[in-house]
Amino acid sequence: MTPRALEHAPYYVLAAVIAAAAGVLLAWWLRRRTMVSIRNVYLLAAAAIGVDVALLYEHVAIALRVMVPLTAFTIAAAAIGRRWRLSDLGAGEELRAHERARRWLWQPAVTRAAGERVHIVSQGQLMRDRAWPASEPFVPLTARLDGPRVPRSSGRHVFCVGATGSGKTTSALRAAAGRAVKDRTALLFVDQKGDPLAERVLRALAATTGVPFIVLDPDAADSDRWQPLWGERPAEVVARVLAGIQTSEPYYADVLRQHVGLVASVLYAGGYWPPSMALLIAASQRVHYARVLELARAHRTVHPDLYERVSAHAAFVVSAEGEKALAGGLVRLDLVMGEAWRTVLTPRTDSTGTPVAVSIADAISERAIVLWRTHVDRMPDEAKTITAVILNDIHAAAAHAQAAGPAPWTCVLDEFGAVVETAADQVLALLQRGRTHDGQVHVITQSVADIEALTGKTGLLASMADNFAGFIVHRQTAPESRDWLAKLMGTDALWQSTDRTSGQVGTGEGSRRRVREFRVGSDTFAELAVGHAVVHTTLGPRPALCAVRPLQLPDDRALQRIGTAERSPSEMIVHPALQLPAAPTRTKRKTTAAAKGNATKSPAAATTAANAGGRRARLAPRDEPPQPPPAQPPPLVDEVHLDELRAADVARSADADAPATSSSTNGGLNGV
Repeated sequence: MTPRALEHAPYYVLAAVIAAAAGVLLAWWLRRRTMVSIRNVYLLAAAAIGVDVALLYEHVAIALRVMVPLTAFTIAAAAIGRRWRLSDLGAGEELRAHERARRWLWQPAVTRAAGERVHIVSQGQLMRDRAWPASEPFVPLTARLDGPRVPRSSGRHVFCVGATGSGKTTSALRAAAGRAVKDRTALLFVDQKGDPLAERVLRALAATTGVPFIVLDPDAADSDRWQPLWGERPAEVVARVLAGIQTSEPYYADVLRQHVGLVASVLYAGGYWPPSMALLIAASQRVHYARVLELARAHRTVHPDLYERVSAHAAFVVSAEGEKALAGGLVRLDLVMGEAWRTVLTPRTDSTGTPVAVSIADAISERAIVLWRTHVDRMPDEAKTITAVILNDIHAAAAHAQAAGPAPWTCVLDEFGAVVETAADQVLALLQRGRTHDGQVHVITQSVADIEALTGKTGLLASMADNFAGFIVHRQTAPESRDWLAKLMGTDALWQSTDRTSGQVGTGEGSRRRVREFRVGSDTFAELAVGHAVVHTTLGPRPALCAVRPLQLPDDRALQRIGTAERSPSEMIVHPALQLPAAPTRTKRKTTAAAKGNATKSPAAATTAANAGGRRARLAPRDEPPQPPPAQPPPLVDEVHLDELRAADVARSADADAPATSSSTNGGLNGV
């Protein structure tokens, strides 16, 4: 090297150091903020080295003043960038996939959604920032429109959880009311404990939006009337009503459903449709089955198959097995529907004298606000049963309302943990059909552990969670609940370093490994103040902590109630009968009297009397075959003849136990 070249050595050193630092910054920027691969710099570094060699060979010293800094810049960037690249490839998981997805300069850039950004932060943590989808409507939970939010479109269900007094009902009311106001949807609120806040907000909301406000409360003097019995398929109607009736064994539940379904089919065929709940309960009682039989007989010309089924079922109704199988379920049905909720389920009479009651399908079409109060603290069993009926009615009504055009609705189920034991299946069905039925469901509970702990169904919580798009989480204390929520909101992978120590002094040596860290720590949920919540959605931004703003509505506007005047558009006409007419009295047939007499004899004597006709037939001469008895119309029975039917059933049972060589008559139950 010439003395002249040595004179410029400080310049070359300083320029190379500065250029190398700039190269490191370039490698850092490419790695953390772009998807351009550091391999592009490899080519630049190789080209710069080649030019330097050529210039030295040609002794073009002046050109080296430019090339030395440029070469230092590219070599430093390539060297440090390669080290980081190998580190990311060795990290595995999403960081490895991210590095492999980087592009050459001549390749097109990766297309991402508007507002979406993927970058690396400290400790090798890969961050995916997603903006809220522009096509997705939402309800802000704070005063800022760009703050935490929950979706409000159909099928985007919301789960709200929090301890008593943490503010969960306030949050759920804000989210549900936002959809009701903005999208003009019906709002169906199931209040298990009679929260005054819920009624006050819903009244103000109904007055503000100018829609009817309907209250269905067995304890309220001004309660409206509700008609859950509607539809053209009696079997489906009965299935909806009996969903919450609990029996000791599945067999008894099936028998109850078969019996009440048969009664409902007769009411439908006989023109007693839609019946009031009082009529269905009264007609389903065993002591009134004769009336059902008479009604089926009156229409047997049009419905012969139904009459045969009703007649065949009569023998079971009066039997000891029928009494045992039906007694518990019918008492339960009468207790819940006929006593606790009798006032709400009995139609009112409008100004024209027509019995009418609220139809949920019509209420949805009218965008009404409906409030059920079940009083689970005082009537826990009744609340569980009626909640299942409510959810089944909403499910069927939502599908029915869509036939006349778009009919959006929002359902809020408060204190779900109190009724989860009987209503879990109904809620899951409502969640799964929400989008097709143009509805959104908000489920509120005190603890996430309630869903599986109170039902004993492992996996139910996960199955329900898969159907929620938004989560509003208030204070949770139980470690199991907090851990589940932390896992729900996801984790981020990052590098964790360890230091080797000698005594209490670090040696400067250590290791690092790839670990996952919760986005929201488990302890965060236990430290939330009243009104504060962690908001998480599956649609956009990461979980965020916020103070939920209570809903503020004017309370000086007139409220629409159904009252006692003419029929409301949310009501339907109900059949006026409260019970079926008594079956007409008749002259008892001798066979029936004989069967009745057999009931007072011993089983052997009853069998002998019942089989007398068969013995006479066997003793007749061979050339004179026994003549069949003349055809007679089926007997008409009433409540007073149940003992008669029971005695006939005893006789028939004795015939079944007789030897195979003896024949028997039907004990007076033919055609019944």
